Amino acid sequence: MRVIHEEGDTIRTLADDVYRADGPLQKRTGLMFRRPLRTGEAMVFPFDSVSHRDVHTLFVRDSIDVVWVAEEVVERVSTLTPWTLSAGARADFVIELPVGGADGVTVGDFVRMAYT
Repeated sequence: MRVIHEEGDTIRTLADDVYRADGPLQKRTGLMFRRPLRTGEAMVFPFDSVSHRDVHTLFVRDSIDVVWVAEEVVERVSTLTPWTLSAGARADFVIELPVGGADGVTVGDFVRMAYT
């Protein structure tokens, strides 16, 4: 699975090594107590519907870029430092990337998963 960013005519891969947080426990723990993400890696949190989704970085070792996506449209992009208590936006999936992994991604762009 890859994370694809589309801005106008430009299409690029944000990550080609993607971890899915599918279960409730995985969604609660995310990157807590794990090694930092490397360039080309991402953790994706898929949800069944669009709703407000909060992210925290308690027990996360490094800063991360976070992208909130609702129906493939970017709602928010933020860089969160370790021990951030809460940041959120509407989303049906949330993507966590290493810092710099979301460079160039802005609200209104398209981001999708490619299953190849």
